[in-house]
Formats: sequence, C-alpha cells, structure tokens
Amino acid sequence: QLPMNNNKDSVLNLIGSGATIKAGSSTFNATATFNVYAGDLCDADGNLLAPFRTFQNTGAASLKSNLNIDMSGYKCDGIFIGDEIKAVLLTSNALTYNPASVNVTGPWTINHENNQITLGLDTTQTASATVTSDLTFANGNLGQSGWINVSGAPEEEYSLSINYTGVEDLEAFQSWVESNMLGNSTGVTASVTDNTLTLSGLKLGSSGVNQLFYDLSTFSPTAAFTIDANRVPEPAAWLLLLLGAAFLGISRKFKHNS
Repeated sequence: QLPMNNNKDSVLNLIGSGATIKAGSSTFNATATFNVYAGDLCDADGNLLAPFRTFQNTGAASLKSNLNIDMSGYKCDGIFIGDEIKAVLLTSNALTYNPASVNVTGPWTINHENNQITLGLDTTQTASATVTSDLTFANGNLGQSGWINVSGAPEEEYSLSINYTGVEDLEAFQSWVESNMLGNSTGVTASVTDNTLTLSGLKLGSSGVNQLFYDLSTFSPTAAFTIDANRVPEPAAWLLLLLGAAFLGISRKFKHNS
C-alpha cells in the first residue's frame, strides 16, 4: 500500500510494467507532473506485456497534474500479432480526471471511462484495413515500423499482404520473419515474393479486431508500403468456387467439342 499524494511541483515517474501498485487513494495535484514510460511490447517468449503498471485505488482518486505518457519503447523486433490492446493506467471507486495537460508520444489515445484511465491505439494515426471478400487497400501511416489495425467480423480468418520494395535477400527475409512472429502467431505462416510479404492463417479476435505491430527495419525496406487484407472463404464458399470452376471447365470443353 503506497500513499500516492503528489505534492506541489513534484514529479512522479512510472517506468515499465510490473506488479500492480495499490493505494487507498491517489491525488495528483495540478502543479505536479506524472510521467509514464512504457516498457517492452513482449517478453522473451513473445507474449504481450502491459506497457505500464496499474494504479489500483480502493478509495477515490484525483488526477489534475500534467500527464505525460511515452509509448515509444512499446515495440518489438519483428511482427507482433494480437487482439485489441487496452492498457489500464489507473482505477478507483470514484475518479476525478481533469489533467492540467496531456501529452502522449506515439499513436495512442487516453480514455476516461467507468472510473478508469485507459490507453488504446489511436487508429486515426495507424494503418488500417478491413477484412472483406476482396482485397482491400489499407490506408494510414506506413513505414519500416508501425501499427496496423485490422477489423472485420469476430473470429474471421484472413490473410494479410504487405507490399514493399528494397529487400534484396528474400530467403533471409522470409526466414527472419518466420522466426520473429510474436503474440498470437500460432498457425500463421509467412511467404515472400519479390515485393510482397503475405501472412496466412490470421484470425480476428472476439471483438473483430487484430492489432499488429511490425518492425522490418533490420532489412531496411523502403517506406512505400501498401497493405491488403483478404478474407478466407468458409468451406461452403470454397465448394461453390470449386463447383464454379468445374462448371466453367465443363462449359469450355462442351463448346470446344461442339
């Protein structure tokens, strides 16, 4: 149990993730500063980590200080595949949230709801793609590293293609990608052609969202990325496609014989 009363002009630094910090109540005064520095995105086994510790208050909490959240360290080397990320910074049974200023580094947004302060991806600042039956171009900020927000029907299976230029050793690139897929990557396979990295076997979460982080800077591809998301047809749809192809073949053969 820690007293979290932020006195005038004082500074509180919260660095990395770890055990929950418990308090009876918390007060962050208007002239104080609360700095939060995110830790690693994944642990050594590729599992998602919370970006920071949670302040859990059994009583009331008041946050009126300057609030600075630096998410620049929340990343990994490779491709992380996960469900929608929602990190909890502070909880209480009665919360007053009126910060003197707010500054967030990275494509993240702060939310105040149900006596909680949470952080999630700001999808207006990330690349985004919608899983449909056709290839859909993803828009947003794309580069050697960044976040991709993919949405669609809950638990929809899909493939994702990242088009790039500038990679010379494709075999090494594919091997590196396969060994650096983290998070919910079980059953996901990677294939590489001249200008396209395709991830197959992906599946949207129960909320219909996947959030992927990628850092391909090891291979220094150019920043001219485009992204396509392609829904995987259900077995019944595959059967219709196969029947359609068979009918087309029969039709062509019939016309040829005629």
